[in-house]
Amino acid sequence: MRLHPLLAASLVLGAAHAPASAQDATPPRAPVIDVHVHAGAGRADSPFYEVREGETPDGAFLRSALADLDTNGVVLAIVGGPAVHAERFRAAAPDRFVGAVAFPCTGGLDPNLQQCFEDGSDWPDLAWLRAEADAGRVGAIGELYNVYAGVPVDGPEMAPYLALAAELDLVVLAHADAGPPPEGRTPGCCPNFDGALGDPAHWRSVLERHPDLRLILYHAFRPEYVESAVALLDLYPNVMVETSPMTRVPTPLVHAALARFVEAGHADRIVFGSDYPGAVGGSLAVIQAAPLTDAQKRAILYHNAARFLRVDPEGAEPERP
Repeated sequence: MRLHPLLAASLVLGAAHAPASAQDATPPRAPVIDVHVHAGAGRADSPFYEVREGETPDGAFLRSALADLDTNGVVLAIVGGPAVHAERFRAAAPDRFVGAVAFPCTGGLDPNLQQCFEDGSDWPDLAWLRAEADAGRVGAIGELYNVYAGVPVDGPEMAPYLALAAELDLVVLAHADAGPPPEGRTPGCCPNFDGALGDPAHWRSVLERHPDLRLILYHAFRPEYVESAVALLDLYPNVMVETSPMTRVPTPLVHAALARFVEAGHADRIVFGSDYPGAVGGSLAVIQAAPLTDAQKRAILYHNAARFLRVDPEGAEPERP
């Protein structure tokens, strides 16, 4: 994966949180990697930030997102969403963000009814995607909206994109959950919604074709799907899991999923993702409160993703849980 320009990202921490003086010396904040950040169009009425005078909603959204990362010690994040907005985030802080392209869409719109691509398509052009990856602007594909679009991950429509991801070593970000009930979706969203497509078991045949594919299973907290995720972790060393949205899912459910992954011997395969705007701090609190060792928590918040993304700045073997 072409992330070598980001090797310095983890060093941001030292500059951002260094003590001002010997008298004001405090321990530096431990670094965090967030593999699940969403970019999108800003809203003037957003509950997550205030649009300042002379500022556009898009500018307020980006400013707020960067402040949230700063406050919580996030030194590197994967940011996905509509292509133009994901690139806007990445370009604003290229040492901070890995760009990702989200699809497939429905009628040109994502689950939040934002336009996915400037030409109104549901899918990115493969030649364009290759060029973006070659230029270093895209390092991942996803979040993949198969559940929302009703398109199987192991079907023919996805096959060329997953083959390209395997060829270029792009990280694949999978929505691996049944998704929200109708009342939890944006009104007008997703006429082809199919929650059963979120079962991680659908990735088995994909990984049989591409066993080295780098895959992160988003939302791996639902008990019936946790076992499907464990089965993939048992077989494929490049599969990782995260348990967002930790500020919207009952904490005991999240903690039970984390405990199951650890029990199965996969404490080194769990990564941190916040998912929603403004949710970094609350999500960190859920991990910190989990019945895990301090080493396991640090692995989730940094070491596991650093190893997976190959961004450990000193090249040292990370502490293992």
